[in-house]
Amino acid sequence: GAPVARYYRDLLDTDECQERCKYDPECVAYSYGYHVCSIYGTKRTENPEGWRLEVTAALIEHEVTCWEKTEGEVWDFITILREYLFNITVSMMLFFPLSFAYCMNYRQIHSSYRRSLGLEQSLVDDFDDDLNPSHSDLSPRGGATIAQGLAVESCWEELDGERV
Repeated sequence: GAPVARYYRDLLDTDECQERCKYDPECVAYSYGYHVCSIYGTKRTENPEGWRLEVTAALIEHEVTCWEKTEGEVWDFITILREYLFNITVSMMLFFPLSFAYCMNYRQIHSSYRRSLGLEQSLVDDFDDDLNPSHSDLSPRGGATIAQGLAVESCWEELDGERV
């Protein structure tokens, strides 16, 4: 294939070479051998500071180890997370709407819950009261006060009749 441009430099450690490739957005691969680090895939036209640029095919006569730049850490994370994504998605799709519905209907839910525990008078008791009304429900004065009022009126009539 066509030669890939590279820039190179003498380095003492492969870790330095790897770091250089990691932070260079144009790096697609790097190699290290015999204290020479080569960064491949550059579109530069001038030497980077402290490095030497070579845009023709390189003739390397010593043993070299090559690495291709990949986003392994990102893909490993997604691969690990992939088996949980469905469960997380379904949980969120249920949790948020149900939480919203609960918040919007809190009073009705709380009242119903209290009635089910017997902490609040139930609707059944209210319905029974409507079917069997007491005397106090028929008149604001109540049954006993109605009878007492009749007795007082008849007493006044008798007294009025004696005066005349």
